[in-house]
Amino acid sequence: MLLLFNPLSETKKGKFTAQDLLQSSLIGLWKEREDIADSVIYARQLREASQMRDVIRERLEDDHS
Repeated sequence: MLLLFNPLSETKKGKFTAQDLLQSSLIGLWKEREDIADSVIYARQLREASQMRDVIRERLEDDHS
């Protein structure tokens, strides 16, 4: 579960800027976590797992169409 205490604000175009990201609570989110030794590796593993879920979902949708 991800809780944002200072949610990102939207710009006029509905996009977030680098400054918005830096001012959000996302930067440093995992710095206090003792169960995550390397946050860069952990983030990469999360992205890879997400991408695999997308591939599997697409294949399942193709099989059922």
